[in-house]
Amino acid sequence: MTEEQLRTLLQQRATQQPPEGYCDELLRKLYRQQRSELLQRSLWQIACDRIGTFWGEHSMSAPAYTLSLGALTLVGLLSIVAIKSSPSPGTSLAAGETRPKQEVLPASAVQHPERSREHPKRPVETQAVRFEQPQP
Repeated sequence: MTEEQLRTLLQQRATQQPPEGYCDELLRKLYRQQRSELLQRSLWQIACDRIGTFWGEHSMSAPAYTLSLGALTLVGLLSIVAIKSSPSPGTSLAAGETRPKQEVLPASAVQHPERSREHPKRPVETQAVRFEQPQP
């Protein structure tokens, strides 16, 4: 296409208006096409693509990216180890000491002062039940 033809085409298009609802229909078609393309891909491909896009937008060199990912992994692992090895609140252990085993009590042995004030303990009332078919 020559420059003169292109100029003529642009002048013609400048005076034309698209039909009513053209932009909305074009947008709906575009969304439908993107959705159909997205449904053909697996979840893992989509997730990898999104992660790659996120990290690809930042101007990081490969060594900087590797170091930042390694540092993030190391911080995460150290946090997990610190949480698992920390003593429970209110107790302190000297070096070499082990924690005493805690006795597990059944739920019925735990007393709740609020409940004991509201509902005094008394035997459960029972009633005899028969599982026989009624005779006609």
